[in-house]
Amino acid sequence: MQKIKAFAPGVIMIIVSLVFLSQTFVMEKASITDPSGGSFLPALIAIVMMITGITVLIQERPKKKAAATESISHKVNNDDTEMTSETTSVENMEMTMRQYGLILTYFIIVVLYVLLLSFIPFIVATFIFLSVSMIYLRGVSWKTNLLVSIISIIVIDLVFSKLFHIIFP
Repeated sequence: MQKIKAFAPGVIMIIVSLVFLSQTFVMEKASITDPSGGSFLPALIAIVMMITGITVLIQERPKKKAAATESISHKVNNDDTEMTSETTSVENMEMTMRQYGLILTYFIIVVLYVLLLSFIPFIVATFIFLSVSMIYLRGVSWKTNLLVSIISIIVIDLVFSKLFHIIFP
């Protein structure tokens, strides 16, 4: 069970990246090799996400081997009172179910934001998303939340619509 839990983030990241990458191939009139096309950036992000997932899987293998080796040497020594800092750091790096729940909940918030974009304007949906995200992730005061959300919306609007002439949905 521990092995599955350790490899889950990397595997999930690879699966999500493959889904995103497959969707970039079915976009109409878009080529993933054309940087000005609509599917280039999503394909690039999906590829980077896949590489990151593979890296997570590769990095997890030595940690498990080190933890197993440390556990065996600890049992051989029969010294239960003395724990090395290496064993403690490996145990502290494992994610709890609560942390997985936090990540899953935030993923659902992101999906809801994307779905909201179909029904309400970009600026309003982004304001709601930023406000909810800051409340959920940080727990900042409502004044700070409101200020940061409004400033972020203004900066996004100025940069993308005024500077790059991108029309928001």
